Amino acid sequence: MPETIKIVLFDIGGVILRTDNPGPRTQLAQHYGLDRQGIDRLVFASQAALAAEIGLGSEDAVWEHVQRELSIPVSGMADFQREFWAGDSVDLSMFDLLRSLRPQRRTGLLTNSWLRDPLPLFWTRYHVAETVVRAAVDEAISSAQVGVRKPDRRIFDAALLRFRAAPEEAVFVDDFAENVEAARAMGMRAILFDSPTQTRRDLLALLGL
Repeated sequence: MPETIKIVLFDIGGVILRTDNPGPRTQLAQHYGLDRQGIDRLVFASQAALAAEIGLGSEDAVWEHVQRELSIPVSGMADFQREFWAGDSVDLSMFDLLRSLRPQRRTGLLTNSWLRDPLPLFWTRYHVAETVVRAAVDEAISSAQVGVRKPDRRIFDAALLRFRAAPEEAVFVDDFAENVEAARAMGMRAILFDSPTQTRRDLLALLGL
């Protein structure tokens, strides 16, 4: 029943924003005596990071934790952050796909994020024109804004409330199976991201396009 689908929601990290070049982050990890998994845990899995993801902390607190753990001078943190994100890139084809679905369907981003509004990152850090992002996305809902993280169903409820949509009227795309399963469990259609080509094919087939 493609005609009943009114909302398409994409995750950000791993779907639109991906670490396509692991080299810079791996080299950074090695410089501090860590492996790639270790540096990812330090940045993304600390208590400071988890608190920021539910709106109880800030991105600054995350980096302050990293600075203390690795004994980095304050003056070196800008370089550390730049190298940490250097291998990440925005897949503009995913924005093109979302834009192509409008205005017949509304589109949004649903993400676990340290930021209440993650959209400005696209034009401030990754130099994607704001007009490109705004042309593709109606709303962005983040865990820091809602106060809970995926796969907690309350973040999906918040997104559906924002769009005034029922679960069966929404499709969700994410690269983590547990998030896809959580969306399906509450009645949403969901697609597990594996590649841009697969996601585009599966989404258009689901929408009958």
